[in-house]
Amino acid sequence: MPEPDPDCVVCVCHCVSEAEIVSVIRDGARSASDIGERCLAGTGCGHCVEDLHELIDDFQPAQGH
Repeated sequence: MPEPDPDCVVCVCHCVSEAEIVSVIRDGARSASDIGERCLAGTGCGHCVEDLHELIDDFQPAQGH
């Protein structure tokens, strides 16, 4: 899996990068609401919320093992 792009801004309203969002996902954020509470992404116009869901699917740590 490729590493997140620190130069790719996912949330334009709050200037939050893909790398920052992936970091909060790896630290336990499991929903767009969780991400918004931690870095404000998705709390402006809402246009990026679908992208947040995709990043959660792509980057959340595997559960249990």
